[in-house]
Amino acid sequence: MTKHIAEILKDQREGLPLWSPAYGNVELKKATDTGVIIRTKCGYFLLNVYGKIYAKGECMLFPSKEQRNWDKFWPYEDGDVLYVKTKADEHVFIYKDKIEENHVCRYVNLNHRGKLLKDPDGYVCYKSNIMTIRYATKEEIEALHTAIEKEGKIWDPVKKELESIETVAAEEKAEKFDINTLKPFDKVLVRDDNTLKWAINLWMSFEPDVELGYQCLRDTYGQCIPYEGNEHLLLTKDMPDEYYITWEEKE
Repeated sequence: MTKHIAEILKDQREGLPLWSPAYGNVELKKATDTGVIIRTKCGYFLLNVYGKIYAKGECMLFPSKEQRNWDKFWPYEDGDVLYVKTKADEHVFIYKDKIEENHVCRYVNLNHRGKLLKDPDGYVCYKSNIMTIRYATKEEIEALHTAIEKEGKIWDPVKKELESIETVAAEEKAEKFDINTLKPFDKVLVRDDNTLKWAINLWMSFEPDVELGYQCLRDTYGQCIPYEGNEHLLLTKDMPDEYYITWEEKE
């Protein structure tokens, strides 16, 4: 049976890797009602909606060289944010994996009623019940993360788990540069505020309860960062990396 490949690929991302007997490894550019545009080493080519070069020819587009069955096409990867419509519900979720090709599992799931489900061992639905599945839109992703944040959580895409906002904030604070690790006479860059250029000086000490608490050899300042690693900022007004900002920004 001839597959309507344009329909299968219509919601897939640009750059999706595919394979063609005629062109080798290719990437998806766009799938429309009139055909499938692919990117090859020689440029862009348009195939018809069935993945054919000629109407009476053979299909020239497959998921991969090894997998030429469009019924088993499944491009989604661990951590992708997807939208799925089933026979009974709609969900936006962070995809985890499949179990025996039947269960579509997720880390966290937001259904159409706004209920957040967080059982990492659960599943959204049987694959056979899926009517529509695609990558979530920007608005759908924002809605999912808003629902997560309302529960005091945040999604860590590296650890693939939910963390409390307080924990993340504490970790970020702990990752800040510790000004007290500077030693007397270390080279530093200093200025009073963001309107001034960074100047070089020698470090003395830090007084946290003083407005200009960064004590240096020639004066006291409102901002101070180590010279090493920030040499490129000398005589500029550029902001340093967030890691080095140990002062309170003025509004």
